Amino acid sequence: MCFVKICQQCGKEFTTKRYPTQFCSPRCYNQHKRTELNKRKLQLIKQYDSHIDVLLEDGKLRYIKQCDHCGKEFKAPRPTGRFCCTKCHDDHDRKKKQEYNEVLTSEERHKILKGKFLPLKKFCAHCGSEFTAYKQTTMFCSSACAKKYRIRQSLEERATKVTAESRRQDAQRKESAFAAKDIMRVKDVCEYLSLSRTTIYRYIEQGILKPLVLPGTQLFRKDTLDQLFKDGVRFRESASRLPKTSASAEVTQSYVHMDEYISISEAAKVYGLPLNVTQNYLRRSELPFERFRNVRLYKREEVDRLLRKRERDQHHEIEEWYTVEDIMTEYEMTRKQVYNLMGVNPKLPRRKEGLKTFYSKRHVDKLLKPSEDLSLYYTPSEVMDKYHIEIRRLYKVAKRLAFKTYSASGRIWYLKEDVDAFFES
Repeated sequence: MCFVKICQQCGKEFTTKRYPTQFCSPRCYNQHKRTELNKRKLQLIKQYDSHIDVLLEDGKLRYIKQCDHCGKEFKAPRPTGRFCCTKCHDDHDRKKKQEYNEVLTSEERHKILKGKFLPLKKFCAHCGSEFTAYKQTTMFCSSACAKKYRIRQSLEERATKVTAESRRQDAQRKESAFAAKDIMRVKDVCEYLSLSRTTIYRYIEQGILKPLVLPGTQLFRKDTLDQLFKDGVRFRESASRLPKTSASAEVTQSYVHMDEYISISEAAKVYGLPLNVTQNYLRRSELPFERFRNVRLYKREEVDRLLRKRERDQHHEIEEWYTVEDIMTEYEMTRKQVYNLMGVNPKLPRRKEGLKTFYSKRHVDKLLKPSEDLSLYYTPSEVMDKYHIEIRRLYKVAKRLAFKTYSASGRIWYLKEDVDAFFES
């Protein structure tokens, strides 16, 4: 038995064997389902987001928007639509890229980045010119320098491979040439042992090498040269028989560091510093030193002058200090943001105790203290707790409605008036 019915979506007549069937095809069913869902969305938008201009057209939601490029009014299929056509989109991107490239060379770049990174003064690894970077991993001032640097690196690697291959071939050639020789001249011995002619003659005088002396020339057997490497113990024994310093010389040297000189370990104990800090500080200072039994000895006057100056740089007049963890807790910053901030402000008073660095509390507060009254603003966590909203939803609403905000040191606040007006309505 068949039934003749009319499709509720397209209005066509169709024949079906099941009486409850209402649609002629799965396509019409899906379109009807999508239309009902869009109607429900339209009701919710008019109920909660009445400021959004939206309508239902052919079962699809259309948002009335204004093009960001040409200013025309158009119907967008999504609430995030910004352009009426692809041409406006491409023209807008081209214009923004041109403006960005113009500002890229000026000191106003941090305004575009909205404080996401702090400016750093660096030197290009290719051309050596100074430039402003916003990441610690940036090495080049431009993409052209980066490309030239990579080309140079690839050429150097290729040249290194060619040089190594040529050396290997030269060594094989020499080895094959020496393998065919049983008798060598002085020139061949120099090349075979990689020694100078003067050294070969000195070894002959000392009796290490024994040549066959003929009128006008000296010849060497290759077997005797190879035997040198087998009998190397004999020459180590002769080298160990060096004249030793007398006991009186050692006694006179033992009094070198008593009054005038001081070692690194003694300086660390006298000035109350860790051994590794004292060692690094003295070696970087490039002070003249003398060696006694493999120990570096510095003059007491110069060490005292250097370390006293280091003590003066500790800012004893400042009483209150911050650690990195204190700044992170007080101003809700990440560790990377704190280190970037201290790198941009190298003149900020600081002192070191072992491996820890302390920063002046007064100067840090002056640097990070907000310029506006924060009692008029909400933090994101306060908005989330008060109105029970997720952080992603908060960011989307704030961006769409353009809440008035205040940002400082990587943090953001929202104006209470705008937030309360939206959520309470």
